Amino acid sequence: MAKIYAPNKSNIKPVTVTDDVYMAIGKFVRAFAEIEDLIKLHICDLAQMRESEATVLLCRTALSQKLVIAKYIGKMKNPNIAILHDHIFGERFSDFKLMRNTLAHGVLLGQTEEGALAFLTDQTLEPTKDSALQEVVSLMPSDIVKCSVTALKMVHAMEKALKLESWRSTRRGRPLDGHRKAQPKARQPQKPSPLRR
Repeated sequence: MAKIYAPNKSNIKPVTVTDDVYMAIGKFVRAFAEIEDLIKLHICDLAQMRESEATVLLCRTALSQKLVIAKYIGKMKNPNIAILHDHIFGERFSDFKLMRNTLAHGVLLGQTEEGALAFLTDQTLEPTKDSALQEVVSLMPSDIVKCSVTALKMVHAMEKALKLESWRSTRRGRPLDGHRKAQPKARQPQKPSPLRR
């Protein structure tokens, strides 16, 4: 998905997004959440640390910074890991990341004359005089649907390429503990014992 810049002004009209496109957006955003998890586990694997330690250290670190960390640790371990990293998280991945950010955080303005959905992003361009300019990313509905299918496939391919299957399967098998803030169960009133004669 190469970034194409519109040469001319484009009129935008209101649009009602179809259920298939909303479903594709949901699948795409969910797939990307899985990819972000894989990146964290990749760092755990490279740094030989427990997932809980990585969670504390990485906390709310941006995805792009996590990729920098993973690549750096990979270079320390083995140059081939850095090559694999570049292959997996290269230009195509950057396109998917832009699309995820657009779909998850962009404001839907409407539909362009070409039929694309136009999303206002928080990316700013060079200002003109006293105005800040925000970038609008337009995506064809058919591309959103295709990319959602590809993103789901990417999750499985990354899991395999980064050798994280055992990390993920171990986590999936763990039971969930009760939450500390859960309300204590109300005591059931005891039934009076039957009178004996």
